[in-house]
This record gives sequence, C-alpha cells and structure tokens, in this order.
Amino acid sequence: QLRAESQRFQGKSKRLREKLDTAQAKSERAKDTAVQQAREKTVLTLLPVLDNLQRALETDLGEILSTIDPKVASVLAGIENVSSLFESSLKKLGVEGFSAMNQPFDPALHEAIRRVSDPSKTPNTVVEEYHRGYLYQGRLLRPALVVVATE
Repeated sequence: QLRAESQRFQGKSKRLREKLDTAQAKSERAKDTAVQQAREKTVLTLLPVLDNLQRALETDLGEILSTIDPKVASVLAGIENVSSLFESSLKKLGVEGFSAMNQPFDPALHEAIRRVSDPSKTPNTVVEEYHRGYLYQGRLLRPALVVVATE
C-alpha cells in the first residue's frame, strides 16, 4: 500500500513539474514577445527622426548654402554624422533599412501611394521613394512608401 501511494505521489509530482516547466516556458515566450514589441514600437517612433535627418542631407539647398558659408558645411557634416550613428545604432538592434528605388514593386515590402505614367521605366517599378522601408530581425517593420511606374 505504501509503495502504491509512493508511486502515485511520484506520478503527481512528475505531472506538476511538467506543468511548471510548461508555464515557465510560456512565461518566457510572453516576456520575449513583449520585449520585442516594445523595441519595435520604440524604433517605429524614432524612424521619422532618421527620415528627416536624411531628407535634410538630400536637399539641394544644403549644397548651395555650404558653398556660400563654410559653417553651414560643418553643420551638414554634423547632421550626416548623427544620421550615420543613428543608422549604425539601429543596425546593432537588428533594424536595417532597405531602398526600393528602381526595384519591382513588392506589396510585401512596399506601400504604393501613387502611380505615375512613365514610358521610360519598366511598368510596376518603383520610381520614387518617400521614405525607406525597414526590417527588424528579418521581418518587415515598416514598408517603404513609394511611387510606382505604369505604362
């Protein structure tokens, strides 16, 4: 009778340990998901800042002003350094930007905001990019906002 009771308690103990292990694994997965979602939300909040830094560097006005005043050139160099540092910091977190320019339109990576008729371009090709797309650990974080050529 004692052996039977001992085996019953051992079986019960084993089932409880399995339940505990399952609960711990589930809790760990939930924590990892919450951390990943928090990172994604933070990065999505910061990406417009990087977009604006890059827009500032792409304007022709910067080139014109830098030829007039060397101080402006140093400010532009500073903006370029901040933008570069920002991108490398995001890369360390697993966030990488991608360009859609001159690529075939891919609805899984691009969000078309307009179509334009451009006979010089292959139909369904990205001809303009309003902002870059970003991947987080290989998954789409933000699609590239693009203009697509039609026939």
